[in-house]
Amino acid sequence: MLLGFMIFLMGILFLFENIIPGFTINYDILWPSIFIIISLYNVLKDKKSNLFNNVLLFIGIFFLLKSLNIITKDIENLFFPLLVIIIGISIMLKSINFNNKYKINKVDKDGRLEY
Repeated sequence: MLLGFMIFLMGILFLFENIIPGFTINYDILWPSIFIIISLYNVLKDKKSNLFNNVLLFIGIFFLLKSLNIITKDIENLFFPLLVIIIGISIMLKSINFNNKYKINKVDKDGRLEY
């Protein structure tokens, strides 16, 4: 549904660019915005975040800020190392089992916990 709607909107924009004099599409802002929209849609649809959505959101925000001249060359040089670090941390956290090894089965009538 989202993909079809986005293609429809892009078609409308391309049509406007061809028939309306002076109307131009700023592609430097368009494609990072598409990454951000897809990522946020997936997070809201699934009610959870995953590595793909996080990376897609990070890339979209980075290139959107770069096209708006908010990110300087010094910060730009940090992008890919930070991306690799974030991916590594995400993979490590996924492999750690945060479940408590003692699970409460029930509480008896005196309020004592049974493991």
